[in-house]
Amino acid sequence: MANFPCNPALLVPQGLHIDHGWQRPVRTWVALGGEPPRRHEQFAILALELEPTQQQIPDLLHEVFDFLQQDFPVRVLSAFPSPLGLGLYQFESQVQRESLLEASPIQFGQWLIHVQKHDEARNLRACAYTRESWIMFLGFPLDYQLLEFVRAVVAPFGRLLNWLEGPNKSRVLAKCLLLSPECVPRSLVISHGTLIGGAGRSWSVPVFIINGQFPDVFPQDEDPVPFYGNPHPGNGFVNDANPNAPQGWQHELH
Repeated sequence: MANFPCNPALLVPQGLHIDHGWQRPVRTWVALGGEPPRRHEQFAILALELEPTQQQIPDLLHEVFDFLQQDFPVRVLSAFPSPLGLGLYQFESQVQRESLLEASPIQFGQWLIHVQKHDEARNLRACAYTRESWIMFLGFPLDYQLLEFVRAVVAPFGRLLNWLEGPNKSRVLAKCLLLSPECVPRSLVISHGTLIGGAGRSWSVPVFIINGQFPDVFPQDEDPVPFYGNPHPGNGFVNDANPNAPQGWQHELH
């Protein structure tokens, strides 16, 4: 997890406000599965060394916008304030972003501009999955026994690997990669709400961890090339051919 200051004031739409006062959880987890399509490779986070004040950010956002287009072979399509740095900048192509990544850090007046990929900014941290287990949900609402709903209920504590969809509708068995067994609740409350009066319904689902084990370990490093040059020497004596079988094309045909 990453701790960093965040000022949402620059991103709240005009006329709206942030509600405070509730005892909200400090942190929760969502584990996403699969590999998303890379659709934003022309975006970058630009951060300034010597953190600017909040009052300086709007002007600096546009000044950096103009500076990059004047001094580098790039075209900036958009720039918005970001809690991860000065701003989220969109360039015309991934190649233009790569040129700025290579040039980073870039001197800009009294500041240094650090260019980072949009998903490699200061909120990025390594995350270890500690267990691979089956998770059994009992009494899971029948109409919600669909892949997207099973993936959604697993997401707060793990990544869904596969779902054993069988004839027994009294249970849902999901093979998961867990962030930690302590993150798996003993009871899951599945709720469904509407916009009409805020009315809704909820179902309590008992949750059990089954047959947990450690995830697969990383394979070993590559072996060095042996001094005699053959990485696959014969193991014992190997005949050139089977002495008990007739030799020649007739045998091969057979």
